[in-house]
Amino acid sequence: YEGYASILHNLVSYYGQFSEPLRRAVADKRAPVEARLKEFAKLAQWSDRNYDALRQSVERSHASLSRGVRLVQELLEVPAATLLLGTLNGQEGAAEDAATDATADAAADA
Repeated sequence: YEGYASILHNLVSYYGQFSEPLRRAVADKRAPVEARLKEFAKLAQWSDRNYDALRQSVERSHASLSRGVRLVQELLEVPAATLLLGTLNGQEGAAEDAATDATADAAADA
């Protein structure tokens, strides 16, 4: 059992070094989305007395919240290596920007 304990300890030690940079990178990317959602929550109006106006307000709110959730999900689907490369190089999202630029260049060439 000591061999397994040693293996697990080494795995935790190795991958633990990436924990804090990843946590910071994700927090930095989530901050603008969270701020926008908090601002939206402050501006949302639920005082409409008309059923149709209230229904439209709910639909707009739902769409806005869905966009925010989708953005956070897309962030969490980004490979950890991409976030780490951006954090270690001091250029958060540099790999994503390069991929986006490559896609745009390929579309322009087509």
